[in-house]
Amino acid sequence: TTMAVALAPDMRTLQQEALREMNTGAMTGAVLLSYFDLGTTVAVGFTYLQIGTPSSIRGAYTTFGMLIGSLALQAIMNWATGQGVVAAMVTLFGGKPVFDAYNVIYDKPTGGDGNPIRALSMTRAYEVCFD
Repeated sequence: TTMAVALAPDMRTLQQEALREMNTGAMTGAVLLSYFDLGTTVAVGFTYLQIGTPSSIRGAYTTFGMLIGSLALQAIMNWATGQGVVAAMVTLFGGKPVFDAYNVIYDKPTGGDGNPIRALSMTRAYEVCFD
């Protein structure tokens, strides 16, 4: 039992590191999906612009307007839920998924209730609702 007692703190550390690694993998997937969605939206807008017809140019403006509107609404919601000005500004430039994943991985408190996992969950919900 002496050896088991001596190893117990190390086992807790290993469990925490394993949990963090599992979270990191899930966070990486979520971040990649978010940026793939953002990239395809921008690509569609530029494709419409390259076509060059009046209707396709209107389609490009609509696509970019929806993207900008979505990011603006997400920024407003992040600010309104107490995540702070930094989170809102990062959102406007499309960086909120990385910002939240970093905060979850390194257990950094965010604004509001300070729960980085809740902030990431809210970001994902906003992306789904406003996209």
